[in-house]
Amino acid sequence: AHPGRPAQMTARDWDRLFAILRRGARASGFDTERWTLRRIAVVLERELGVTYHPCSLSSLLRARGWSPQRPATRATERNEAL
Repeated sequence: AHPGRPAQMTARDWDRLFAILRRGARASGFDTERWTLRRIAVVLERELGVTYHPCSLSSLLRARGWSPQRPATRATERNEAL
């Protein structure tokens, strides 16, 4: 037995969450494709009825192989043709 609170999510719940995340943030009603911990917490509560503080999600997601992805930053003045 593990000490602490029992897990709120089953393996099936995690699979469902990752399927939602793979569809993209826009598909979940956000205005950009960037997933943030706060957005993931909102989706978890809305779709699965599970509440996690965004800060605690980071280690839970990483433990399941989901890493934060940061978009590549590019200068807006950049000329891709060059």
